[in-house]
Amino acid sequence: MNKLLGFLARHHFTLLFIALELLALGLFIRNHAYPQSTVFNTRRAAIGAALETRSRWIDYFGLREQNERLNRENNRLRNALRSNYAELFTQQDTVVDTVLQRQYRYREAEVVKLTHHKANNYITLNKGSIHGVKPGMGIVGDQGIVGVVRSVSPHFASGHTVLHNRFSTSGALKSGLYGNVRWGGGRSRDAEIVDLPDQAGAAPGDTVFTTEFSGIFPKGIPIGIVRTLERTDDGLFVKARIELLTDFTRLKHVQVIENMLWTERQELETSVETEP
Repeated sequence: MNKLLGFLARHHFTLLFIALELLALGLFIRNHAYPQSTVFNTRRAAIGAALETRSRWIDYFGLREQNERLNRENNRLRNALRSNYAELFTQQDTVVDTVLQRQYRYREAEVVKLTHHKANNYITLNKGSIHGVKPGMGIVGDQGIVGVVRSVSPHFASGHTVLHNRFSTSGALKSGLYGNVRWGGGRSRDAEIVDLPDQAGAAPGDTVFTTEFSGIFPKGIPIGIVRTLERTDDGLFVKARIELLTDFTRLKHVQVIENMLWTERQELETSVETEP
């Protein structure tokens, strides 16, 4: 308090001068239209800028909620797709009775850890066995395939992404012919589809989609875009360089796919393979 009183005593003339100047400026603005309008416009612009900045911050911190809401909506829409159901046909004479049985179920999840710059890359999700996630389930994002679940704990799941040397899946072109999709190392958006028949009719710009052969993904999920083509030495097959549609540097929300008929199919295929 003594320091404040001392400051006021030393500078009281200066403070009085500033106060009188402010008072004179206020009277001048109040009694003249042009400076009054200028001050009003400046204040309005300042308030507008402040409100715009506040709105941007609100939108930024609301992105997480918006992304979660969009992921839930994508999950709902994907679960409603007709391609998630297997058709059971009963035919009597010319009457066909079609019964649908759900084959694929999507569960939303959030990425809690992800690598994309290593020789073999992994992903960890915030959903585990208590949420119905099991090893072998596929992982997809809004843009395309992501990977496959390998290990599960009660609350988390971890697996290989497409950017792993043990990951491969079947990919098809619009012609219906297919090959094996794998990552050859290098950039996180580069991959290749090999063992593609030469008559597949592939061309740069074609989209590569999943097939049902792996049993992990439903058919028709985008994988990547063909960029270049190269024939093998024997001329029978083509290797296509593709650009993956999934951007692993920005991946946050995904869906885990359960093939509800996989156990039945696996048991049947195993029984045939083990026949003498």
